[in-house]
Amino acid sequence: MDTFKQKRNLIVTIVILVVINLITLLLLWFGKPKYNISAEPEAKVGKKVHIQKLLKEELGFSDAQAEQYITLRNEHHKNTMQLTKEIKRIKREMFEQVLTSDDTGIISDSLLNLSLGKQKQLENLTFQHFRKLKKICNPDQRKKLMRLMHKLLSTRQHERMGDMPPKGKLPPIRN
Repeated sequence: MDTFKQKRNLIVTIVILVVINLITLLLLWFGKPKYNISAEPEAKVGKKVHIQKLLKEELGFSDAQAEQYITLRNEHHKNTMQLTKEIKRIKREMFEQVLTSDDTGIISDSLLNLSLGKQKQLENLTFQHFRKLKKICNPDQRKKLMRLMHKLLSTRQHERMGDMPPKGKLPPIRN
């Protein structure tokens, strides 16, 4: 091949690469979704409607019961987020202590006990949340709630373990 053909092939290759790069940049620039501040509340409203629909279909909740649950859920979420932040802060302190101290991996018992206490509060909040949810339900809805919880917990446990639960086999429900 002579040098003229080599230069021509090189120029054609460079032009093609530049065009591809320009197209990629244009697609990234114009295809980028715009963040809409007003969309966030719409997403929350959509989630609220989805939860209400699920409660009505699965448990037979009335509109009033669904609203009570939404209020209960928001309160629970606010409280658990606060505790979760505190647990993360304590764990960060524990890891900093481990990494900065000369001891080989010894954590402060006070920080460990504080973390365990916060975790206990978090578990208690969840327990109380379900007690309040139970109070919203009538006796028939409580049975449906129990079945739904068994189904959800069974599915999540099997997902974590990487297998699927046997179809139609749920733990027995106590009245």
